[in-house]
Amino acid sequence: MKKAIPALRYIFSKRNLVFLLVILVFAAGIAALWFGLDRSLAPQRARAAELRSQIEEQSIRNEEQLALLENNSKEEALERAAIADGWIYPDARVYEDTAPGTGR
Repeated sequence: MKKAIPALRYIFSKRNLVFLLVILVFAAGIAALWFGLDRSLAPQRARAAELRSQIEEQSIRNEEQLALLENNSKEEALERAAIADGWIYPDARVYEDTAPGTGR
C-alpha cells in the first residue's frame, strides 16, 4: 500500500492534472468537430444517393432507346418513343407533311 500512495500523488499532481485536462479538452473538441461534420454531410449523402438512382434510371432508358434504334428504323424508333411519351396513341395513323417549305 505504501508504494501505491506515491504513484497516486504523481498521477494527481497539478502538472499532470493540467496535462490530462488539456488532452481531454482536445479529444472532446475533435469528437465534437467529427460529429458536427458527419451531421452536416448527411443531406449531401442523401442527395448523392438520389442522384445515383436517377443516373441508373436514365442509363436504363438510354439503353432501351439505343436498342430501339439498332433494331428498328429511325421512323419506327421515333414512333415508339412518341407512343411511350404520350404524344400519339398506339393505333393512330401518323401523317407526315411533305409539302414544300415545311422543313423537310
